[in-house]
Amino acid sequence: MTKEDIKELESTIELMMDTAGDEKVGYIYHDENSELYKLLTTKYKDKVEAYKDSDAQGLEGKYYIVESNLANVNDKNFLRSLYTGITRASQGVLLTTPLNIGRIEQISSNKTELF
Repeated sequence: MTKEDIKELESTIELMMDTAGDEKVGYIYHDENSELYKLLTTKYKDKVEAYKDSDAQGLEGKYYIVESNLANVNDKNFLRSLYTGITRASQGVLLTTPLNIGRIEQISSNKTELF
């Protein structure tokens, strides 16, 4: 994802952070050099709990951000982290891709919708 892609997502990220209250937002990443990783682990470092690939397995929270790479769609770790992120969030998930295809987001509701 580019910096421009990240700017488009910032309002959704801000809303997640604001509505999560004292609970940290889970973030599942694959690449520590990505723009999203840099943003979330600096600007939002006190509000985000970062997990590499499927390290969040078994952990639940209100919100998760899952940074995906569609090039790895056949990779077992990618599928595991995608499943983990989507099923661990009780309020909403933001699924990002390199082309920003498939944002799944629903804030302040018990259901997840695909936009």
